[in-house]
Amino acid sequence: MEDNVILASTVKIISANYDRTNRMACAEGPSTCLRSRYWTCGNAMILLSVELGDDCIIGVGAVVTKSFPAGSLIMGEPAKAIRKRHVRCAFKNLIRSISQQTMLVMGY
Repeated sequence: MEDNVILASTVKIISANYDRTNRMACAEGPSTCLRSRYWTCGNAMILLSVELGDDCIIGVGAVVTKSFPAGSLIMGEPAKAIRKRHVRCAFKNLIRSISQQTMLVMGY
């Protein structure tokens, strides 16, 4: 996981699986890689060996079973890329807005 990642409270990231020969151990496998400036909505699930590019948004309840390129809007079960995003500055504005609102609430 890299910089500026927003995860909702009920997101599940599955990064290991059980070893079939020894149920008490985790099986080694490819890792899950989440790039920069990516946002995941509630109840989304990201499964093992998925790589998500920069600036991705994962919709509510999506089950991500495969990798997606940068700038994808991902939704569904199993997840599909609905469209491509080209709004890097919009993500920066969202982060800035959240930061400003947090500072107002905390009295800064």
